Amino acid sequence: MRVDRLEITNDHMIFITITTLLAIAFVGRHFWRRNGLQKLTFRQNPNKNVAAFCTVCLDEITEGDKFRRLPEYKHCFHLECIDV
Repeated sequence: MRVDRLEITNDHMIFITITTLLAIAFVGRHFWRRNGLQKLTFRQNPNKNVAAFCTVCLDEITEGDKFRRLPEYKHCFHLECIDV
């Protein structure tokens, strides 16, 4: 019995992409909750002139922005960039 080569159409690629993104969002959400990474609100320290940047979008995290931070490496992420 011969199996013909599988053809992947644009519709299949769209379905695969959407399914993959939903799976990443679900796993990411579970990861944040399981590891207890809190939602933080950025407050600028007036004694320090240090900027924080989102590791995903590379934009600056400004006063009042909601974000998460990895405890060991201190990488910061906007909630909008990682929580779906």
